[in-house]
Amino acid sequence: MWRYYADLFYGIVHINRGRMNLRATLGTGNKKLCEDILHEVAVRHHIGIVELSVMPDHIHVVVQLPSTMSVSKALQLLKRSIILRAF
Repeated sequence: MWRYYADLFYGIVHINRGRMNLRATLGTGNKKLCEDILHEVAVRHHIGIVELSVMPDHIHVVVQLPSTMSVSKALQLLKRSIILRAF
């Protein structure tokens, strides 16, 4: 019996509503805060973060998802975590 396993990688860009500046909203430590929050949530939900870049008004992230998780669910978890923890 053959078993196939696929690594699924997704590139996600999150842009704030109105391209609101994260630095103005969160202060000077926003980059490290966002990275810490995203890594913490990723570990909790078994999301592998391959690349992460926090820009002043948007976030780039390349993730590896478990086969049981949809891209929309992963995006929902990551976005909600930043909103709830940072604001």
